[in-house]
Amino acid sequence: MASLAVRSLARRAQPGAPALNGVSLEIDDGRIAALVGPAGTGKTALLRAIAGLDPLDRGDVLIDGVSVLNRPAHERRIGLIFQNLALFEAQTALANVAFGMRARGWSDEQCDQHATELLGHIGLADHAHRRVAELSPEARGRVALARAIAPRPDLLLLDEPAAMLGELQRSLWRDLLGDLLHDFGVTALVATQDIREAAAFADVTAVFMRGRVLQLGPTPRVLASPSSTIVAELVGYQRLIEGTWEDGELHEPGVGSLPGPEMPPIEPTATAMAHPSAMFAIPADQDLGAGLVGTVERAIPEGPAWRVRLRLDDTGARSVVTRWEWDLQPPAVGTRLAIVVVPGTLRFFPSSGHAVDRHPRATPRRADSARAESASVEPSEAPVESSEVDADPPSSAHDNGNGNGHLPGETISLRPPAPSDADVRHRELPSVE
Repeated sequence: MASLAVRSLARRAQPGAPALNGVSLEIDDGRIAALVGPAGTGKTALLRAIAGLDPLDRGDVLIDGVSVLNRPAHERRIGLIFQNLALFEAQTALANVAFGMRARGWSDEQCDQHATELLGHIGLADHAHRRVAELSPEARGRVALARAIAPRPDLLLLDEPAAMLGELQRSLWRDLLGDLLHDFGVTALVATQDIREAAAFADVTAVFMRGRVLQLGPTPRVLASPSSTIVAELVGYQRLIEGTWEDGELHEPGVGSLPGPEMPPIEPTATAMAHPSAMFAIPADQDLGAGLVGTVERAIPEGPAWRVRLRLDDTGARSVVTRWEWDLQPPAVGTRLAIVVVPGTLRFFPSSGHAVDRHPRATPRRADSARAESASVEPSEAPVESSEVDADPPSSAHDNGNGNGHLPGETISLRPPAPSDADVRHRELPSVE
């Protein structure tokens, strides 16, 4: 295991390959980081650059504080799992897992012993002598992970490891992957389009777009306090109001109003956003402090419960999805429902796109609301030069009193967790060298 530091990586866009635009991030020893962003934004390009598979125009990659920029890929001690897994289909699971160890000069006995132990740990002991081509997609993913971990890399990079799985298998794989990575105590960077993967296992999340890091921090904080409208949408928030401030409320003609933050906004226009998990719909005639009313477009079953899609304006240009917990029966299409937002979860973003302070109003009106939580990150249109964030940062001049602020550009250590019993067992296995 080792720490990773990426410093201002830049690479011009090549045909079919996105550019990297001053990417900086740090991961401490033993931490799992998720690189979250849509397809085609440069996530794979960043992993390949860290692994030494592609050249760079600028920047540096440090492992345990030592630059590896001039080392060839095979000398960087980095394990890489591609989307297609790149397994040897005609060989057995045991042979696949042992491959990297043999390449490093381990004896046949050591390779077989260590590979067998790893397959047992991931629940594939009975499949050790089956050809990879005969295994299920989920089992193949386990084999790929065991093969990457077996030679004891300093760092593990995973590129969309669940891309080949169906939705049900992806859900199971998220939990399994998190358990395995934490069991082995490996420092890992996982590129994914699915924010649920980051929520399931990542200690820290980097939101990635257009070849740059937009926000980096402990995963719960990133999900709860997106730093901009772009980040908010990438992690699942929905736009409720896009309007102007009038008497302390954010108002949009034809949609409605919501009470704003306690601190007077500097800019005249703003956007209010909320996450579906913190929104629910109620009958419009119920007085529970709801601030917006929408028209039911569709009721969506979700197990025995329901979600509803509401049209907020007359044009139908904006719809939001909320939970329906008022009744077991879904509301009829065309019904008018009010939207209630869980207190403290409403986020406001001025026209610049960056979150404003989230202190709640002393006497909130109509909607239960609170301020958007500040996040000390660089603007979304500029490279992030220093992005390491502490899970519990000390107070600073920019702290909002909830331990969520730090000075711009300040580097704060992200401390590794205490080693688990599985991590200790793993370190007692035969040495790589």
